[in-house]
Amino acid sequence: MILFTTMPIDRSVEPAQRNLNLRYPKGFNFSLRTKHQKVGVDQKEISNIPFFLPCNLIFYKPHIIISGNMGPTSLVSMLVAKTLRIPLVIWTEEISTSAKNISWLQKLFRFILLPRTTAFLTWGLPAKNYMLHKGIPREKLHYCAQAIDNEWWINSAKANNSKIVKNRMKLSGRVFLMVGQLISRKGFNKILKAWSALDQNTQEQNHIIIVGEGEDEHYLKQIARSNNIPNIIFTGQKNQDDLSDIFSASDILIFPSLVDVWGMVVNEAMASGLPVLASKYAGSSQELITSPKYGELIDPLDSHSLTQVLEKWINHELPNPEIIRQRIQEISFDLTVASFDKVIEKYAKA
Repeated sequence: MILFTTMPIDRSVEPAQRNLNLRYPKGFNFSLRTKHQKVGVDQKEISNIPFFLPCNLIFYKPHIIISGNMGPTSLVSMLVAKTLRIPLVIWTEEISTSAKNISWLQKLFRFILLPRTTAFLTWGLPAKNYMLHKGIPREKLHYCAQAIDNEWWINSAKANNSKIVKNRMKLSGRVFLMVGQLISRKGFNKILKAWSALDQNTQEQNHIIIVGEGEDEHYLKQIARSNNIPNIIFTGQKNQDDLSDIFSASDILIFPSLVDVWGMVVNEAMASGLPVLASKYAGSSQELITSPKYGELIDPLDSHSLTQVLEKWINHELPNPEIIRQRIQEISFDLTVASFDKVIEKYAKA
């Protein structure tokens, strides 16, 4: 198996460089901006025009092409697949809420690609449902799990002593956690504004932790200062070990993303035994937060309702962490490996 990347190989993680057969056919990278008007944020993405990919594909004469986007790379892959008379499989994470405001060019790519693709690897149930909505036959869709190393996170959480970590971090009351890039589409500002509407005594008795860095960091700190929010901690970016400690010190993850095809932090929190207050606009929320046993769906744009949800969970009895862990263990890498094996066995031409 040969993997062609749209970025230089040195930008791949070290295990990938060491263990995978990577190739970088040079191309032209450019930035795309999608305006998500309903939620009032922009999304920046990098797209690639792969000038040398056709030559590489034809040289290696593959039995099947699996392409990872709905853009120029897949369009080129489709043309090569038609030329070589081999199957094209596209993997896609796109969900209905993230696809609402795509550009006319992105719509054109989908118009060309969808009916001409042999099969699809859909990352998460919301992605599969979106493709069904687009009229793709169910038999062409193969589910892949948006998974993490569940066992690592579960074992790390169980190895930590929550009380000791809370004491070390000087935390009290109910501890709410947010993790991610500090950018507008992650919706952290919506939570701070809703939190500031709680009565002062409630705010003083509980804590918020924000982990991450990004262009909105100053803006978020300004919101906290101007609203006199006490007990709010900005930790900056943290590595995996430190983040596991912070999960152990926390009681609830808030995931208020306004645009997100998934959100792996939800998996990490659930493997750590935390319930999640999860945005209805994100793929992970739509698939995983299906019961009060796991948390609650929220609308980050409804500030009044959001304040009520926060107040409720300050006083709410926390769900059983083992039940939360059992749910996330259903989302495993094994499901994805099985889907890839099935697609290759079914469609690849020897």
